Amino acid sequence: MIQKSNVINKALDDAVFLKNPHHLHEAMRYSLLAGGKRIRPIFYIASCELVDGHHSATMPTACAVEMIHTMSLIQDDLPSMDNDDLRRGQPTTHKVFSEATAVLAGRPPLIRLEHIANTTTGVSPPKFS
Repeated sequence: MIQKSNVINKALDDAVFLKNPHHLHEAMRYSLLAGGKRIRPIFYIASCELVDGHHSATMPTACAVEMIHTMSLIQDDLPSMDNDDLRRGQPTTHKVFSEATAVLAGRPPLIRLEHIANTTTGVSPPKFS
């Protein structure tokens, strides 16, 4: 679990890098890289390995699932929801950056879809007959 978690953390770090708008991506990285058990992506990887696949084939989707989960936690912590001050032992995104930045950091689902599309390799498209 620790080995897989470390591989996932590296992949997540590589997947969301700082770009413009810098403040928004910094907020996304703050929450995404704050730690966690990484259970969801580990299940994806384990499922792939169960059918003799390599983790690299499923890593983009595994990362996307973790990104979606983390972004939902950002939304859940907002003052209009649970108004949490801490998440994973550190101040929540809206406390560190602002509520407006947290709302935006938790909303970009296209980044996850783009990540899957741009980084998945070795998987053939389905063939319909």
